[in-house]
Amino acid sequence: MYKTMRRNQIEYSANDVWAASAKAYLMNGKKYIKANVTVKYDSDGKAYDVTPNRDIMKQLLEDNLKGVDATTKNLGVQVRQHYKSLTFKMLQGGWMSDFDKSAMALADKDKITDMKDFGMIASLPKAYDRAVIKKGQEDRIAEETKTSTAIGKIKDRLELDVTILRTILSHRYGCYFITAKTSTGAVVFFASSTPLKSIIAAGSSSIKFSCSIFPIFIGTAHRMKRLFFNTWPFFVSVPPRSLILFILEFSIILTVIIFPSI
Repeated sequence: MYKTMRRNQIEYSANDVWAASAKAYLMNGKKYIKANVTVKYDSDGKAYDVTPNRDIMKQLLEDNLKGVDATTKNLGVQVRQHYKSLTFKMLQGGWMSDFDKSAMALADKDKITDMKDFGMIASLPKAYDRAVIKKGQEDRIAEETKTSTAIGKIKDRLELDVTILRTILSHRYGCYFITAKTSTGAVVFFASSTPLKSIIAAGSSSIKFSCSIFPIFIGTAHRMKRLFFNTWPFFVSVPPRSLILFILEFSIILTVIIFPSI
């Protein structure tokens, strides 16, 4: 199972390492604590001790996975298989981040022989959970848009009651990109500079707000315009100084989505 080699080099069964990463993730309350981080602070500013996931993994492997049950081992297998499956995405010409490429390469290894790989594998259960949530949101949005129809006209001012389907925080532009479903069944996309947690009641996923409909003209790509005005009406509630940057960013996103070969 384990054999000591040169400095920073070891030899573990890949399944054991992925099981240890899953256990470390669960032990840290489904959080990923980076290496060399030993102290965190709560909302009141009070410090508390933490153990990096990588360090927990090392100890678990030295103890031959003592306390790691079958369910946790299966989670490790699921995480590894998820990143292994990215091979098919790559073969189909799909875009992949450098992070996913590195994770895929690690998932294909039958043995882990370099301690440096621990840090990456330690982070993957958290990344896997985010990917599962994202996929669920995308599937729901795709299903909802099948019956969605455009509402309102350009420059109309509307009062909407919507249920949040997905929220993405853009640190670059200081706003939230939100996909939601109206009470009439229309799927809409808008941006807000106000954190949702400050306007959504506890235990709820719905909000009421006022907005104006803005068009986005992207060259002469008719398919892009049709996507907006017949399927996803576009609403903007960001400050005017952020609007141009937001439009430019989303134009690029749409280009990638609709014309992936560009």
